[in-house]
Amino acid sequence: MSRTIQSGQRSSFPRSGGRSRVAFRTATVPLVAPEMLREARRSQLDIRVSTIFEVGKARLQANFDLYNALNASSILELNSTFGDQWRWPNRILDPRMAQVSGSVSF
Repeated sequence: MSRTIQSGQRSSFPRSGGRSRVAFRTATVPLVAPEMLREARRSQLDIRVSTIFEVGKARLQANFDLYNALNASSILELNSTFGDQWRWPNRILDPRMAQVSGSVSF
């Protein structure tokens, strides 16, 4: 006499194209703790030219700002995970940018 004892529901995994349905996943493994590898010091030059005009009782102030005037591309963050992009830059310094602003005081 043979008996079969089953607990819970029966499961079946269909085969597709002769392959078993096994999920293959990749994992990103950081080899270096964040902020452990640093690049050379960041260099950035910001310039502001400002002037004040007096018109009656009001004061007008005009400003011209130039950020990253030398257009440096210093590295801010590196990829620290193993792979073909090891130590490639993730972020660099923003490009040259100008801003015109002003204020009125009375």
